[in-house]
Amino acid sequence: MTDTPNLTPPSGAGAEELLIAGAPRGPVKKIRLLLPVWGEQFIVQFLRVSLPTLLAPGNLPALAAALPCTFVFLTDTEGAELMREHPATAYLQSICDVEFDIIDDLITGDNYSTTLTLAYARAVRATGDEMLDTCFFFLISDYIMADGSLANVLARIQSGHNGVFAGNFQVVEEDSKKTLFARFDSGEPSMVIAPRDLIAWALDYLHPMTLANTVNFPMYCSSHSNRLFWQVNENTLIGRFYLMHMIAIRPEVVDFQIGSSCDYSFVPEMCPSGNVHVMTDSDEYLVIEMQKRFHESKFIRLGHVDRADLATSLVEWTTERHRMNAHSVIVYHAGDLSKDLTPVIAESREFIEAIEATLPPPQPFRDHPYWVGAIAAHRREVARKRQKLQKLKSLALPDDAAPPRATYHDLLFKLRDVFFGRPPRVRPSHPRWPDYQMIEKLAAEHITNKSGGRSLTLSSTAMILDGWLRTPDRNSDSIDIYKFLEFDAGRYERLIGRYDGCVIVLHDSELPSLRSLLKLAGPLLSQDDNLVIFVINGRGLMVGRQFNQDILREAIGLFDRRLAIEKVQFVMAGWAGWTAQRGIRNLSMLSLRNPLNFVLSVFPIAVLALFSLVGNLFGRRVAPQPPNDRLCSSVGIVMRVVSKSFEEPERTEYSELALAGHRFETQTPLAAATHRIEPV
Repeated sequence: MTDTPNLTPPSGAGAEELLIAGAPRGPVKKIRLLLPVWGEQFIVQFLRVSLPTLLAPGNLPALAAALPCTFVFLTDTEGAELMREHPATAYLQSICDVEFDIIDDLITGDNYSTTLTLAYARAVRATGDEMLDTCFFFLISDYIMADGSLANVLARIQSGHNGVFAGNFQVVEEDSKKTLFARFDSGEPSMVIAPRDLIAWALDYLHPMTLANTVNFPMYCSSHSNRLFWQVNENTLIGRFYLMHMIAIRPEVVDFQIGSSCDYSFVPEMCPSGNVHVMTDSDEYLVIEMQKRFHESKFIRLGHVDRADLATSLVEWTTERHRMNAHSVIVYHAGDLSKDLTPVIAESREFIEAIEATLPPPQPFRDHPYWVGAIAAHRREVARKRQKLQKLKSLALPDDAAPPRATYHDLLFKLRDVFFGRPPRVRPSHPRWPDYQMIEKLAAEHITNKSGGRSLTLSSTAMILDGWLRTPDRNSDSIDIYKFLEFDAGRYERLIGRYDGCVIVLHDSELPSLRSLLKLAGPLLSQDDNLVIFVINGRGLMVGRQFNQDILREAIGLFDRRLAIEKVQFVMAGWAGWTAQRGIRNLSMLSLRNPLNFVLSVFPIAVLALFSLVGNLFGRRVAPQPPNDRLCSSVGIVMRVVSKSFEEPERTEYSELALAGHRFETQTPLAAATHRIEPV
């Protein structure tokens, strides 16, 4: 069922580390479960969906029965306040100790993977030498977990492995959520789902990205795959994962470095011996991840998975461990294993071996090119946030929150900011410059030209856009769209009459929420006030080919008899700026490796930057309609409130957070709640 090679120590591990790692070890003495979660939307999702499955008898209760167990929330100050008094936390206390580790200084509004990695690493290091006798579980807040999964992972650690890897696949949240609770929820604190039942349910809601990574589903594919699937029969799917999640680690060394994101670096750094087990049977370990339908849709292309294209993508990011991961086959099955399995496993082995034979040496797990850029960006955001907080004096950051001394990589990214900027404040040479210029002009013409007022910005990147459209004589507030959609009646009513304009910033994958946002944003404004809607095609340098069709499909959400469309503008995607920026990105990746490459790249980068600037200034048209159905990179829409006859929005008297606690309020805890909640 599995093709697993001998696990040799990753390159770069020192002899002294291997000696320590290979020494006989005593039994695990305690367990710490680390869960990063912040933002009310994600806290609610965890409490409603993930936590009940964690409370199944074979998961968290089994761990707490086996060893002293502590559940650690890695969250911000607001999140800790929301959860400390929540009924779910009180119930959780009855099972194990609960702690809150405040990570305000690590949260920047984007760069989620970097925050996650740094938060995990800090929590592990905080245990000091005790980490060698501790099994750490690295949890994710949106997992649906089958009963028995965590108990089986702990069994692998107790049998002598120092790390456990696992894979998962995604389902469409909008469809699957409708039946999840009806099928599996009894209203008790725990939601107990047998692995095969969870698979049978999930196979009916496979996410487009899961199908795009399915080799024998030839309809469409992904341009950036980190896992591959093969459908065996109606009840069985197999997966070969390059990128796996380190669900549990018992560190072999105390002094470890972090030079790439957690899924890239934690195992080779903390377990240099390579003594790692891969969970390969869904009967033993299974988690399902819910994602919005259009999540990562920018990567989807018509056609089948192509080996050459996949190999080109893998060269950019895979480490030795990633390539080793793909040698293991994970079987997801809703029934008994069938004879159909063997030939499909053989087919998948041949596919992986053919790709592997074409790959050059892997990327390093220390100073990985992706991480070098991510950590430099994170340091800049932390420094900016620190300056803002010091002015407000609203938050005392820990002593270790100050970013370390600037490095060569930090210098490169500072230069990038000087010449290209960062969204939303970008330079004319940045490929997104025409997009942000368009929305800034629309906002200036229709909202921020009113002095002495206050505007509202709604976006899923609210922290990054905070203050973007603020002017010397106008204030602005920035609220996360998902948080806004879930406001209870009291919080919503306090916003009515507060604003005289609203800007809604959406990525293409968020278009389905537009109708709901307009329904709630309209009543906040007065007659003749304006809303400006800005829809961005893709993220970063990725532009989705289906953007025009997505706009057409969701355009009905813009019709409201109380709102009149005053203006529509489209920004053409063009090609000069995007082509130049991809070239600059590739040269920058080379420059990150050593200063000599930077010296050699300065001239071609300058030429490409000029090419991008010219393309933006002369080739990126802003028009009321796209000529000849050309692909757009963004759309701006101005709407005016023409009537105040909005229906009273349906708002519950209770927040989603309070509703998520109802299942725990009427239940008798498993044991007396004697554990204290300790801040770290």
